[in-house]
Amino acid sequence: MVTAFGNAQGRLNFSVPCLPFNTIEREGGKNDWLMSRMSADRNLTLVVIAFIKAIALESYMSQDFNRAINLQSNYAVAYYDRGNLNRELGNYFDAIYDYDKVIRMSPKYADAYYERGPTKDRLGHPNVSILDFDKAIELYPNNATFHYERGNIKRKLSNYNEAILDFNIAIDIDPEHADAYYARGLTNIFLRRLSSAKDDFNIALDLALKTDNDSLAKNS
Repeated sequence: MVTAFGNAQGRLNFSVPCLPFNTIEREGGKNDWLMSRMSADRNLTLVVIAFIKAIALESYMSQDFNRAINLQSNYAVAYYDRGNLNRELGNYFDAIYDYDKVIRMSPKYADAYYERGPTKDRLGHPNVSILDFDKAIELYPNNATFHYERGNIKRKLSNYNEAILDFNIAIDIDPEHADAYYARGLTNIFLRRLSSAKDDFNIALDLALKTDNDSLAKNS
């Protein structure tokens, strides 16, 4: 059963697995704070329902990955997918365990290194996370996103010149990588290259607007 309630700070707490919204409604005595807020705010009601459904989906997905791994313990893709889910759920140690399994089974699985890198960063180990990005780039040197993400970690570590090099490579590989231009702009600010930062921000904005316009054209 899931219980949704407000704590003293007014934050929502949820536990899984999920149950239908009408069950929460029936248990109003346990959910006075939430029910009063939801009665007054239809948008909050919709958000709560969507969040509960998302929790249920994640729970079922996790069970499916576990079944797949139990059926075939050497199934690297299942470990990788479960690792991604664990990371999204904030289960960072479990995610790293899964990525480690993938890499032991498939040492050239570049995406596993790429995903393990930011997971280590979330645990407060950015220096270690760079090693995973290095390995991912060694395996796939022409992946713009790998360079972009490594640049972000280097910027976080105040290695601004090295970060710029990574953003440059990302842009060389993918000239329409708006995020890389934006990140390079931020880094140029730290280096007091304000004119270059302005140019990067302008390009990032133009590319973002182009992407939005292209999406609108496709959907019209």
